Amino acid sequence: MAVALKYEIFNSLVKEFGDSKAKLLNDFVGEVTNEIEERSKKSNIELKYEVRDDLLKELATKQELLQVRTEMELLRTELKSDNAKLNQKFNFMIILLIIALTLMNPIVAKIIQNLFKI
Repeated sequence: MAVALKYEIFNSLVKEFGDSKAKLLNDFVGEVTNEIEERSKKSNIELKYEVRDDLLKELATKQELLQVRTEMELLRTELKSDNAKLNQKFNFMIILLIIALTLMNPIVAKIIQNLFKI
């Protein structure tokens, strides 16, 4: 007989109901406690499996990661080409600005006037 109740409680049950009824009550409480523990373990295991399944559904597979990586590489090459184009346009604008500032300079204007004899 496994003791499911505390010693003091069991003694008070023996005094109140007698030895046989107290032992029956103790056995009943022990069985109920064991049943509750078993159900708790089963529900914990089921819950763990549910959580694991949910997490597995949310995780990215290696193939999905590879697709993302290839898309990132494609975007990187596109950005590099766009950057080169913008750099070329920027250099052209700087050259135009230098030409415009040079032509707007009065000293340069006189030099050009003397060269072409305008």
